Amino acid sequence: GVCVAVCPSEARAVKVMWARVMPLGVGVYDVAALVENQNPDLVLVNLPYSLRILDEDNLFITRIIGVLALAPREQFVIFKTNIDVGQRQPARAFIDFTGPPIWWRGADKPELTVSDQRFTASPPLLQARLVNNSLKSYRGIEVAAVLSDNLRNAFAASLTIVEELAPGEMREISFSWPRPFAGEPVFIDFYPHAVVRSGDN
Repeated sequence: GVCVAVCPSEARAVKVMWARVMPLGVGVYDVAALVENQNPDLVLVNLPYSLRILDEDNLFITRIIGVLALAPREQFVIFKTNIDVGQRQPARAFIDFTGPPIWWRGADKPELTVSDQRFTASPPLLQARLVNNSLKSYRGIEVAAVLSDNLRNAFAASLTIVEELAPGEMREISFSWPRPFAGEPVFIDFYPHAVVRSGDN
């Protein structure tokens, strides 16, 4: 049969759509970055990354490290909250991929949809429904929500985790923030994520 492993030259690189630093409170910030697996039939199994946070003068403040795993054509939000930067004021974030990606062949992608969103401005609360339209259960589902202005500039994000979702099952999900925003979001986008491995049934 066809080998499940993939040579790096066969795959399109992971695309970084944007990275943002988002104020959460005095001296505390969230950071979020949207990335995309551009391959229609390849699963990204492992790709280590480093998310650097810099100040206005491009001086290094702190670093967050992690590992990506993405389904084919999946967009995923890397999100970290409550980052304490002390007296420093972060201004921007950048992603570096710090190791070679590991790809497997496979076109399966979890069919997870979010609908019926409801946003309350004060205090900020976002509620919605997550549905598993796939034929199998998923565990540890991460759902990120991103709030953007009329120019599609993301100004807030949050993450919730659903422990398990069976085929056809629906679950209420919610996201909250500690203080009101300067303005209400014009766009709200959801990014559900469940780790997929090649050969999963």
